Amino acid sequence: MLPYNMIALLYVLYHTNLIGAAFIKETENSIEFLDRGEKGIQSEAELIAKKLKGKLPVIYCDNRLHAMAIRFQQQLNENAKQLAHTNTFPEINHNEIAGWRYPEALMPMLQAVYLYSDHDHERVEKRMEISRDLFEKNSKPVIDIIGEGASLLEQYYYLIHLTDWISYFLAKENGVEPDANDTIVYLRTELDKQK
Repeated sequence: MLPYNMIALLYVLYHTNLIGAAFIKETENSIEFLDRGEKGIQSEAELIAKKLKGKLPVIYCDNRLHAMAIRFQQQLNENAKQLAHTNTFPEINHNEIAGWRYPEALMPMLQAVYLYSDHDHERVEKRMEISRDLFEKNSKPVIDIIGEGASLLEQYYYLIHLTDWISYFLAKENGVEPDANDTIVYLRTELDKQK
């Protein structure tokens, strides 16, 4: 449903003169690019999923990719049935980064994941690189996921496609069905009983 909703939203923004017509060509370019690179995208997704198995993904990015990071977290939750956390730079440098020490037993289970775009703020990129040393000292090497495409919209399409595949392959690694949502069904059933 996401592609249909996204295109509809972009057309609404276009017809209210909030964006130009460039999104049409960017979407066409993305479709061609994703079709051509499908095998490579799936291979990369499968490798990343193997690295995330048994870990708690901690997804960090520039604020421009925050919605993308939240979507990735939610896909991991829903499809792979796995917890994940997300936050943005520079916000994590204010408080959260101090928490990368305790509980010590948890540190080996954390897996920092950076989402990148070439539209990231220059100061944010510097913060990400400086912070990388701390994460890698206390946990594992950071997994870098880099948006591909000529525009921010094209990079979003790429990241959505790649991270959806990661959640799919991680579900397989975890031995669960991506589309089964027993917990959500249970919650809704119990809430209906409260009416």
